[in-house]
Amino acid sequence: MGGSGDSQSANQAFATKFSFTFPLLCEALSLSSALGVSASRWAILVDADGKVEKFWGSVAARTFPQTALDEI
Repeated sequence: MGGSGDSQSANQAFATKFSFTFPLLCEALSLSSALGVSASRWAILVDADGKVEKFWGSVAARTFPQTALDEI
């Protein structure tokens, strides 16, 4: 799962462009504030049981997909 404060349409275009197969949270500013994240893009790796396995407080669009794949 990833998140950003971008609009739903912007997130959908971003996910399509980079062939994401996981959901992106939209308008997630309240969640990012609660997590202490100020970056525009962040990600959480959640296992099949819904447990958070890893949290990235800031991710780069061009390099993060490989970073995430390396974790799984």
